[in-house]
Amino acid sequence: MLVAVMEKHLRDYTLDLEIAVGDGETLVLIGENGAGKSTVLNLVAGLLHPDAGSITLSGRTLFDDGTRTVLPPEDRRIGYVLQNYALFPHMSVAGNVAFGLLSRGVPKGEAQERAAGMLGRMGIAAHADDPPGALSGGQRQRVALARALVTDPDLLLLDEPLAALDVRTKNVMRKELRACIREAGIPAVIVTHALRDALELGDRIAVIEEGRITASGTPDDILRPGANSFVANFFCSCVHGVREGESQG
Repeated sequence: MLVAVMEKHLRDYTLDLEIAVGDGETLVLIGENGAGKSTVLNLVAGLLHPDAGSITLSGRTLFDDGTRTVLPPEDRRIGYVLQNYALFPHMSVAGNVAFGLLSRGVPKGEAQERAAGMLGRMGIAAHADDPPGALSGGQRQRVALARALVTDPDLLLLDEPLAALDVRTKNVMRKELRACIREAGIPAVIVTHALRDALELGDRIAVIEEGRITASGTPDDILRPGANSFVANFFCSCVHGVREGESQG
């Protein structure tokens, strides 16, 4: 389980929020650009440090300002899929997936075997020797997800995981991503701008406005009439964008 209580002073506002995500549960963070969604992921991952608060994962303290505990990113047991996937262009697909294992001291033979197994689970074993640049958007997304999961993380973070995909590929990858998270049985936090992604991927959705959670609940809770004006306006704009995207697709 992930429990994070975080305060971070940013240029335009102070991020101040609390999130809790259980094992096998997916929390989706949604909000406008600059609301603080990706900052939350970076704070949990250890790429940024809160000014105050605490972060615990599976009973381990990752950060605590009271005890001055700051666990480095490589020791947090977190899989992080960035928006642009951040695959190494000079490495093969298999090399990308094995990289995290090798950097953690896993013997080369074991790392290669585990990478091959994960590529098989993702349905892209045939591309093991290909460079990432030779793959489609959906295939690159699978590689990034394989690299995040092959280290057996305690938490999965995904920043706009479907944003770079076309409409048809998104429809396929939503189902695959949901299945992968369920199979892993670990907490997951997803950042997205897309209403449909939030509704289909999230067990719970949290709407962030200027670093604060202004609404949270199940997808049905969020869409229930009577939400505050920001939530209503934000989701109306999302629905408009979905309709435009589907008509163009």
